[in-house]
Amino acid sequence: MKLCNPPYVYSVMYDPSGENYVAALGNGAVCTVRRKTMKILRYVELHCQRIVDAFLCKWNKTAAGEETELLVTASNDLTLGLSLYSSPREASVENRLMIRIENPPNAILFDRTHSALYLADTGNDICRIVMKP
Repeated sequence: MKLCNPPYVYSVMYDPSGENYVAALGNGAVCTVRRKTMKILRYVELHCQRIVDAFLCKWNKTAAGEETELLVTASNDLTLGLSLYSSPREASVENRLMIRIENPPNAILFDRTHSALYLADTGNDICRIVMKP
């Protein structure tokens, strides 16, 4: 565990099923917790610094017909992370992509159709990223 960035919770959201919480932590990790029992289902370190905001949405179906979820994270390490979650029971994430950003992030948000991602940073910019599954 990283000592300089304790795992304080900086952002919390429901997963698309509504059964779990997903928490963005100060040590660069994301933790998925069962809402009813508060049992930790998954703990994944994604960034080397605090995750300021995170967003999890339904994304695509695999060849086997299973739904995947897209986890988007914005971190003080100046990266925007895109990761595929396939199941809360699996400990890892797949297809991680880290995009370098210029300024520390403040917030991320998807539009209603999950086709565009908006990133607000500490500068004067709001960046729009078009997403296609």
